[in-house]
Amino acid sequence: MSTLKIARRTSQIAVALGIPALYLLNAHEWDHIRGNFLSFSFFGYPLADPLAALQVMLGSLSLSWRMILGGGTVLAMAFVLGTVFCSWACPFGLLSELAGGRKRVAAKSSGWRVKWVVAGLFLIAAAVFGLPPLANQLSLPGWYSRVFQAWFNQREAADLGLILAPGALAVEVLTARRLWCRFVCPQSILLNLVHRLSPVGLGVRFAPSRCACAKGDEPCLRACTLGLEPRLAGKGLEWQCSTCGDCACACASRGKALTLGFGRKSGRAWRKKGLRD
Repeated sequence: MSTLKIARRTSQIAVALGIPALYLLNAHEWDHIRGNFLSFSFFGYPLADPLAALQVMLGSLSLSWRMILGGGTVLAMAFVLGTVFCSWACPFGLLSELAGGRKRVAAKSSGWRVKWVVAGLFLIAAAVFGLPPLANQLSLPGWYSRVFQAWFNQREAADLGLILAPGALAVEVLTARRLWCRFVCPQSILLNLVHRLSPVGLGVRFAPSRCACAKGDEPCLRACTLGLEPRLAGKGLEWQCSTCGDCACACASRGKALTLGFGRKSGRAWRKKGLRD
């Protein structure tokens, strides 16, 4: 296992175990860090899921500077780092990866478009009908934190989270595909959008001239738990890639055609390898 993979897995496990530990501390009146994956307070500084913050403001038809600051901070981080939360911190992402989803999905899947449509409908519902933030109900990391929050602090019921997360995981085990992260979860939408605007943000880079793999012997494809084609970096991959770096680690001994880092994006160099959608 590569150093990057060890570091990433350590981070995921630390977050998964740290959440219940945090709420145990909160239950004993230590509240310098509190909240959940939808809205957090770190020593008084707000952090918020941007989609959740936008829904709240549209639903109330008012501006909240705390929401703007919290959501804006997360978006600023995504501008540089992309959706690293999904691959380095999300507890459901960890469970989904361990479930073993490796089945290939069409490289140019419409999955991210489906998520845009769903998120858009939720935002319209919040703005037009004043409904509560419905997209939050599809946030499995949000439910993971809220379940422990309810358990230790007895402040809210979290029965839906106890049904939704195991159910989604069971479907992924049966299908060998990470369906929830690719086609349902709306939390990464705004993060991906902002990251697409960054010309030098963290991402997968592909150098076709270095690729020496024969057809059918492509370790990068086997490494991607989302079932993506990593060599499409620069041609829409950023809408779905969680920048975990597994493909780059698999390619490290094959010429380093794929790398994870900062710098100019790959553009359309994929055509030189004859890759197709």
